Amino acid sequence: MLSGGLQYHGQKLSGGFMLSLMQTRAGMDPIFMPDAPPEVLESIEAARYNYYMTHTYSDLGYTYVNAGLGLEYKLTDRLAVTGNWDYYYLRDGRGYVFGNETGSFSVIRTGFKLYGPAM
Repeated sequence: MLSGGLQYHGQKLSGGFMLSLMQTRAGMDPIFMPDAPPEVLESIEAARYNYYMTHTYSDLGYTYVNAGLGLEYKLTDRLAVTGNWDYYYLRDGRGYVFGNETGSFSVIRTGFKLYGPAM
């Protein structure tokens, strides 16, 4: 995981930027089953299983990116206007568990911030 950010605090204007990057990989080790003796195989004929590709069933690989930008501008000593933008991106390298989950979206928020009386 790699993450970092910058912040600025001025008298009227404050803001910041943030970026995170994460990559994950996961998988199973191959399953090696010994050969059963013929007399055992005869008694469980319907239960001959092949574990050859089992280790590929849960191979997972994700890349996740999150970026954000926020600003705040003080209108008065007690009132500020705010704005934030967040971006999210996920790349699903395998699409095994729930299908391909690759996608992105942005969230934009704006508002007002009311400061309490100075103590």
